[in-house]
Amino acid sequence: QELLARAAAGDPKAYDELIGRAFERLRALARKMLRNYPHLRRWEETDDVLQNAVVRLHRSLTAVRPESVRAFYGLAATQIRRTLIDLARHHCRSFCCQSRPETSLPAV
Repeated sequence: QELLARAAAGDPKAYDELIGRAFERLRALARKMLRNYPHLRRWEETDDVLQNAVVRLHRSLTAVRPESVRAFYGLAATQIRRTLIDLARHHCRSFCCQSRPETSLPAV
């Protein structure tokens, strides 16, 4: 809560410190959420998902100011979920289009 107050007061390092302190909890959350995407686990590891989500979280914290620790973790969960959805779309598009010849364009 103290770090959120510092960040709201304009301390640019407060969010970095908050993410650093919450990192292990965010990793556990990313691992748990990744389990809901078994087809994605073949290509992505928890730390890869977490790294992408933390970049998104950091970017979103410039526009959104969570007022509580719960709101911070809610925002983090949203960014992890969005990362997983984007990765699933990416890998499905790559994998599905290669495995189905009828989806490719006909030769001219």
